[in-house]
Amino acid sequence: MTNTATATGKDPDNVTVSSNDSETIKANLQPKLNITTSASPEIYNLSGEEIIYTITVENSGNVILTDIILTDPLLALNEVIPRIAPGLSVTFTEDYTITQDDMDNGLIINTASASGKALNNETVENTSSNTIFAKQNPGLTVIITTIPAKFAKVGSEVIYSIALRNTGNVTITDIADTGSIGRIK
Repeated sequence: MTNTATATGKDPDNVTVSSNDSETIKANLQPKLNITTSASPEIYNLSGEEIIYTITVENSGNVILTDIILTDPLLALNEVIPRIAPGLSVTFTEDYTITQDDMDNGLIINTASASGKALNNETVENTSSNTIFAKQNPGLTVIITTIPAKFAKVGSEVIYSIALRNTGNVTITDIADTGSIGRIK
């Protein structure tokens, strides 16, 4: 920015005299981009549950930012924000459905990134991560049934049916049968 001052006046002989001076100062450009992510709820219990993510991109600098690209791989978010003035922000709200893999992993880390340009073509960028946790409740139930339910004599054939049921919210693996059928007399 340039400021010019001019002064004019008359000398004792009534002659006009003048002078001017200019001073140029440069602005202290401070482009800055801030991004925050949050999730609600912060603890999940079941596959199929909905999580609401909120992502806010803020111009926390002192110059206009343009061509801001917001990406979030978990939410398949790829947005272009044409312009954000200093002190203003843009917010996105996206739903995410919990998968069985999310339950088994025990947590979800969501990372969003934003990148934009200042008016002097300087690139500004920022990243924000948010972690939410699963409330894992493993459970396994064994159900044994017989056909027939009662036997009448020695040598009767009895068929055992053993069923396993996952009564928890996480995948159960490497299940081993440690039981045995007792002797019938």
